[in-house]
Amino acid sequence: MLTCPTCGKPLIQKPRGRLLTVGCTMLGIAGIAFITLPLWFIPATVILGLTAIYLIVWGTLGKARWCRCCKTFPMVYK
Repeated sequence: MLTCPTCGKPLIQKPRGRLLTVGCTMLGIAGIAFITLPLWFIPATVILGLTAIYLIVWGTLGKARWCRCCKTFPMVYK
């Protein structure tokens, strides 16, 4: 069982492949929507793209681990 470096509570492991798949799919949809949809839809597309980038970073640098206590994921820079 892995523990959080901030608070010492146990970390929850999410499926890494699913996070990366959903993040990449959302990023692709955001890219297509940014190019093809009307101008008023751009803010929603930007939010979708930022959420996708968050999921990709969480799946890669965060190794899909999450702390329920402090609501963060520990970053791994190796």
